[in-house]
Amino acid sequence: MTFIFKRIAVVAMMISILVPNAVLVEARVHGPQSLKCEDFGYDIRVANAEHERGSYDVGVLQSGYSISVNGNADTVNWNSSKSVDGVISKAATYWNEESAGTSGTVSKSDIGPGKHAISHIIFCAHSEIEIDPIEGCTDAEATNYNTEAEVDDSSCVYPEPTPDPLYGCTDVDATNYNARADTEDSSCTYPEVEVEPISGCTDSEATNYTVEAEVDDNSCVYPETTVDPVYGCTDTEAANYDVGAEVDNGSCVYPEPTPDPVYGCTDVDATNYTVEAEVDDNSCTYPEVTVDPIEGCTDTEATNYDVGAEVDDSSCIYPEVEEETAPVSTTSSGGGSGTRTVRCELGVTDNSITAGALTTLTWDTTRADEVALYANGVMVFESEENDDADRSMTVAPTADTKYELVATRGSRERTCVVEVEVAEAFAAAGAVEQPLVAGIALSAVPHTGAGDAVLTIGFYALLGLWSLFLAYLVVARKTSKEIVASIFTPNYVMRRMA
Repeated sequence: MTFIFKRIAVVAMMISILVPNAVLVEARVHGPQSLKCEDFGYDIRVANAEHERGSYDVGVLQSGYSISVNGNADTVNWNSSKSVDGVISKAATYWNEESAGTSGTVSKSDIGPGKHAISHIIFCAHSEIEIDPIEGCTDAEATNYNTEAEVDDSSCVYPEPTPDPLYGCTDVDATNYNARADTEDSSCTYPEVEVEPISGCTDSEATNYTVEAEVDDNSCVYPETTVDPVYGCTDTEAANYDVGAEVDNGSCVYPEPTPDPVYGCTDVDATNYTVEAEVDDNSCTYPEVTVDPIEGCTDTEATNYDVGAEVDDSSCIYPEVEEETAPVSTTSSGGGSGTRTVRCELGVTDNSITAGALTTLTWDTTRADEVALYANGVMVFESEENDDADRSMTVAPTADTKYELVATRGSRERTCVVEVEVAEAFAAAGAVEQPLVAGIALSAVPHTGAGDAVLTIGFYALLGLWSLFLAYLVVARKTSKEIVASIFTPNYVMRRMA
């Protein structure tokens, strides 16, 4: 069989010599990615042509051949200095044997279907053709080792032996520079040099950020950025309301609704006390309690009158009753005579009483512009109106008291005086002495008395301040009958006589 194939190959070679451009065999093969000349009946691969980056890279493997390949991925023209026996082209997985000779054309359409370009072309020959062996350096240790060389041509070149490196500082600027050293060992030392820092933008977020910059020179430039809104709960009624949120993200959480409070009676002493009640609704009812009435003297004229008594127990004590005498009246001179003379009359129903007993002052003035009443030097009444009228005041002094009525008209003045002698009254059991304030017993003053020491002290303080205020008004001559009347009516038992 080998003999037959050789004969066939000889015949084919002769045909190719006689007809250079004749097609020897046309066979499309769809098979392995890599085929050899031997697969097509040839013994020797003369050259390879491989398509790379738009051109063909030709590698000649047999000496005595010079092959050029030109064209593109679809059509290739080739030329050989010596005739070849076979040309096999490849596109994708398709191979095709093309025409042989010294030149020819390979077309993609002759190889196979598809859009793949021509990637490889191999040039083959039969062994009967005398082919010079490939000469070259066959020593793999040489720098010019040729893997295709078949015969060593003594052209091998070997690298110079590498001496051991000399380590040291190779920086000429270093203080320990070693001129003989050929390998740096990081031992260099340098003199201390003051180097000005590199200025520039040190913010990596800036568009002009400088990696080498050591000191920021405020030159940073930033791209215009769109700030994302702050998301969160924007409902102020929610438990997780975020005051800094700009856009609601549906995360709001709301507290559980507070149930309505349970109303009812919360007093455990009430008959309808409700244990479950949280808020008292004033509905409490209590069992009827029988309270004994307070017994005592209920007669206000008695010296031991008990303002808190509810039932009279016949314990009232009364001051000794003296025969009523005519009103005592005293006038003083200095008012002048004539129709313009100021006159005054001051009287008292009883000028000798026991402590706390009531007596009434009465007075009358004529042609007076101003009228003032004093008790032991303390003003208790004043009026700036024309006072041609009778007046009266009930008092209950607890000590000897001098009452002075001063009537004034311009530079004219008239003073009327009465004195009331007060005897110490017998103190009944449980009775409390009523002190005198400006000639007025505390029993006649509302909201004060022996039953409430705090209110009594408050009354003293307010009355003292008010007396100072009235004295100031007298000096300034700006008081009025209405102001004084508002002070003493009705709490001070001032009465106007018709």
